[in-house]
Amino acid sequence: SEKRWKQGRPLSILDGVPVVVSDEINLMGYDTTDGTSSTRHKSHLDAFVVEKLRDVGAVFIGKSLIQELNMSLMGNTRHGGTCNPYNPQYSAGGGAAGAAMAVAMGLCPVAIV
Repeated sequence: SEKRWKQGRPLSILDGVPVVVSDEINLMGYDTTDGTSSTRHKSHLDAFVVEKLRDVGAVFIGKSLIQELNMSLMGNTRHGGTCNPYNPQYSAGGGAAGAAMAVAMGLCPVAIV
């Protein structure tokens, strides 16, 4: 990506941009768990959105925590809660808490949920 940008030939405006993917979305080589151990499987293929973002040069840096089966607002009982990055006494809350926290903390500018 850096070489393409230096040569003035990026794949797209997203070439080299770090992206986090929520745990219910398949990312090749990573476990997909839906926030629970009962559905854990190793992803051998990328989800369609991941595939298309790879095609334009996005760089995937990992997966983010979601609530168990995306059904709770109070944190993930199996993997722990997601604290608000600005006040750890509060939960980031919601199904996209891990992705929201990654963006809020500046780990990446883009999260797919």
